[in-house]
Amino acid sequence: MSEEFFPGVSFARAGDEDEIFNMLLELHKENGLFLVDEPKVRGVIKAATQPGETGHGFIGLIRGDRIEGSVGLLLDQYWYTREWSLQELWCFVHPDFRRQNHARRLVDFAKWCADR
Repeated sequence: MSEEFFPGVSFARAGDEDEIFNMLLELHKENGLFLVDEPKVRGVIKAATQPGETGHGFIGLIRGDRIEGSVGLLLDQYWYTREWSLQELWCFVHPDFRRQNHARRLVDFAKWCADR
């Protein structure tokens, strides 16, 4: 799904996976606590870009000439309940684009997804 359903944010698709992975490595450089497990990270990305195959997730992207920011969301159940919730995995704006309103837009996109 490449079209925008929310102003300025589009859903990630399979062709975005490598760029998303590289952006998440940038996020990890800033605040990662443990070693990156590349197959696991790529599995999370695939669950969002190819829903139904490997899980239920969503990645919202702000695009320019490249991906400028992203938010990763997972539709899942907490360990103690059967109720579903939309959990935020990350919200990251590349340092080159932090003086814009990208973070606010990504948070608003996540709220929009939760409402649906």
